[in-house]
Amino acid sequence: MKHKFIYLLQILTFIFLMVANFSSQAVEPPYIYIPSDNAREPISEALKAINLTRENCVFSLSNALAQDRKYECPTYQTLLYNPFQIPYFTSHIEYNFECYHDNFLRTMIFMANRTGVPVARGYFTAPLAGLEARLEKSSNPLNLALEELYASAGSSFGEKDAQKVMDIVKNVPQRVRFETARILITSAQAIRWQRKALEKVVKSDYKFLLENIPQRLTPPPPEKARIPTITEEWERDRHTDLRPLIELVDAAALFCGALDLMAYLEKTRAAFAIAPVTERFSAEFDTPFGRVILNGVGENNKYNADVNYLLIMDFGGDDVYTGGGANRSVNEPVSILLDFAGNDSYIQSASRLKPAFGAGVLGYGFLFDFAGDDKYVCPQLTEGCGMFGVGWLVDFAGNDTYESVRYAQGFAHCGLGLLYDRSGNDVYYCLNSAQGCGFTLGCGMLVDEGGNDEYIANDSDIRFPSAQTRSHNRSVAQGVGMGDRADEKDGHSMPGGIGILIDKSGNDRYSAGVFAQGNGFWDGIGILIDSSGNDIYNGVWYTQGAGVHGGIGVLCDRDGNDSYTATLHASQGIGHDSAIGFFLDEKGNDSYRSPRLSLGCANENGFGFFFDLAGDDRYELSSEESMGRAQFSKFGTMREDQLGVGLFVDAAGNDGYIGPHGSQNRLWVQQPSHGIRLRSELGVGIDGDFEHINLRLRPLTTKPPNVDW
Repeated sequence: MKHKFIYLLQILTFIFLMVANFSSQAVEPPYIYIPSDNAREPISEALKAINLTRENCVFSLSNALAQDRKYECPTYQTLLYNPFQIPYFTSHIEYNFECYHDNFLRTMIFMANRTGVPVARGYFTAPLAGLEARLEKSSNPLNLALEELYASAGSSFGEKDAQKVMDIVKNVPQRVRFETARILITSAQAIRWQRKALEKVVKSDYKFLLENIPQRLTPPPPEKARIPTITEEWERDRHTDLRPLIELVDAAALFCGALDLMAYLEKTRAAFAIAPVTERFSAEFDTPFGRVILNGVGENNKYNADVNYLLIMDFGGDDVYTGGGANRSVNEPVSILLDFAGNDSYIQSASRLKPAFGAGVLGYGFLFDFAGDDKYVCPQLTEGCGMFGVGWLVDFAGNDTYESVRYAQGFAHCGLGLLYDRSGNDVYYCLNSAQGCGFTLGCGMLVDEGGNDEYIANDSDIRFPSAQTRSHNRSVAQGVGMGDRADEKDGHSMPGGIGILIDKSGNDRYSAGVFAQGNGFWDGIGILIDSSGNDIYNGVWYTQGAGVHGGIGVLCDRDGNDSYTATLHASQGIGHDSAIGFFLDEKGNDSYRSPRLSLGCANENGFGFFFDLAGDDRYELSSEESMGRAQFSKFGTMREDQLGVGLFVDAAGNDGYIGPHGSQNRLWVQQPSHGIRLRSELGVGIDGDFEHINLRLRPLTTKPPNVDW
């Protein structure tokens, strides 16, 4: 018993000595704090504290991850190596839209250039002047247009055909007939551009990919009762992989056709704006490329999804559309829908996979709705979607609702997709790949000019579970540039495109799961710009200015008292793995609820920048690994000497910090985790009321009135 007591006493003594020794050693805190100097420029002061300047706070080598660099967005490299120019670049996107928001041709040229396809038909010259002259000199412009349309189909429009059409349209006002002719003759031109764009595909072993793209995007699920054979798996992959089309489709030729169509649609829009149609009439006839329907005022009309519509012009009534405004296949390359009045319903059932309501899939789809409270519902390939094509939806007025599952609401993949809502309190609902989303060689934009709007990427119906957390959807929505990561598949990765969401005014609400709200993935660029209003942002992971795996993600809120919540991880100015996350809030009293790796945080050699420039703000942190932090785990590799920079700047206001760190009127510097100040662990934060901040937020010049640049 005595020996046991002595043995126990020895153990207790040893523990006491160890604790005493440990307590006597100074434990280095995770951050060192010093007072900030309000007379100094805060960005330079913060960078100086980690031995950097604006000039050397850049990636030293190419950080692009995608294999085929020729398909990168042309501004990607510029922003990657000039991160502090990101606010200046985003301001030009917004400013360009302000200057030309009523010039759709210029907007389309702007979008095409964002994909790296510098086409500008109609910018300096009038390439359709010859067509215009022929129409104006013709005694029967509609017949002339139909002759060209039939010729494009390899057939002839004879006298009997002409007389039949004239009998059908005899009650249609002459000016409506002329505008119909204008659109149809330009459609014939666009069809020739589309064929030129697809010449290489038609001559290749991948011609089969031109057919049934909707079904290829949504292949039937494998049978659960058996394991597929190797041959079955390879054939399935071959028939659903659209990447070969990116190499073969001539995007420049494809966009030329869209620009020609837009040039004449602009003329038609202007003509009816000056002199609205007030007559009652109805006419319907078929062409080799689809049906033409002209309906005047006074009727509530229905349009069938089973019909291929080349052109619909409806001048009044509360109409119901189950199809139209989207080309349905490669052999039905053009579809245009112009609705001038009424509270309309654009609804295609979930059982259908045909594109509808402003979608171009290997072709062109345009929908202009000029008035009314409208509802748009379609599962996919809809509401401003360009999938190897150009799809636009423009709604000019009313409180509208947009619902889809995916590939919608300003989505583009090897194409241009725009959803432009010009006024009203609107609701946008999706699950995946929507609301300003660009895949490879795509520019997808959602622009809302006015109203209190709600942007919902459903995160409760888990149909697209993310790899980060299976209990949340992979949203890919609300300003996202998304690449195709294939390093763990076949190695043929593709860089992302550019996705842009712009909301010009109103008190708005944004909600999403993973990959959202200004997110760039795999060399893609994703941008969310909210110009004014008291806004609410809710996300989960990789949201609110998040760059991931070489991507560039930007959230810019110009004004208002805003609320930002990210619940799980890596948001609000996070750059993960050779990526840039950029968060900018210019004005307002804002509140932040933030998880680990947020508020200006870098992870694994990324750049995470957070700027709140004015207002009394409140920060609630759940982790000290945030707010000016560079997190790193690849110790013992060459990445330990590659830059990783987390920068937090609050430039003004009476701010409150609730959590592990952060402080009013202080500068704090992250301390080394291994006793060595590594370039991969450079984190700094600064708070104060600074006299000046050197961050270019607007263009240096303004556009003179009545001058076209």
